[in-house]
Amino acid sequence: MSPQKTESRSGSVGGRRAGTRSGKPSLAITGVIAAFALVVVVLVAVALRQSATPAASGAGQGQEAAQGPAGAAAGAGMPAAVSQQLSQLKSAVGQYEAEVKLRPQDPQAWVQLGNANYDLGVLYMQADKAQQAQDYLNAAISAYEKALQQDPNNVAVRTDLATAAFYVHRDDLAQQNFQRVIAVNPQYANARYNYGVFLLHARHDSRGALEQWRQALRWEQDPARRTSLQDMIRQLEQMLAAPNAAGSAGAAGATPSGGAAGGQR
Repeated sequence: MSPQKTESRSGSVGGRRAGTRSGKPSLAITGVIAAFALVVVVLVAVALRQSATPAASGAGQGQEAAQGPAGAAAGAGMPAAVSQQLSQLKSAVGQYEAEVKLRPQDPQAWVQLGNANYDLGVLYMQADKAQQAQDYLNAAISAYEKALQQDPNNVAVRTDLATAAFYVHRDDLAQQNFQRVIAVNPQYANARYNYGVFLLHARHDSRGALEQWRQALRWEQDPARRTSLQDMIRQLEQMLAAPNAAGSAGAAGATPSGGAAGGQR
């Protein structure tokens, strides 16, 4: 399952891209966790981002590929469609960096910069480019922090900050911000969803994750997401009910595909 990007964005943890990760399941429940981990991979990969950014897909078309943090051409060695997407997002980052210099007190300018960096980080994460993923996700965190200085109760942006922190293993920062979102708006389903993914993978707290997903289901309005949550809850309940689950639930955090973005735990 993947954290979700909220639009800022926290949504399907394509973690969001809720983020995520280590831990080996007990042999007694390996089969259950393997099936469950597959669901987690799908969800975390989406990592629903909640903070909306005006479409930047056309930004930079016709320009040369932008250079990444390490100076490599965007998308080198990747499929053409992915390479194009990376190039467009990097051009958007340059555009938004210029905008925040002109409007440093505008939280939406920082959100746009954060979203472009977040999306780049997730793309690199999915491509197993750990260092680039870490660099862009950390840049997203910095931009979201700037936005939240101006608009501290923006739960969508704060959820995206927490999800990005989760992806790069900045677990204390992630937990602090997930909890703050829930304190401000306990009915915010996406934060509950992503916080559950975080608890499962980063804290190995299966029961805590289950409680967050039950709360997310209570407040989620989207039918498709409700169905996904119901499936996730059912599978985790089955895992916890399996023999020896009580002693191994904390190890249920199988690493989602692309979950590790090169951060240090």
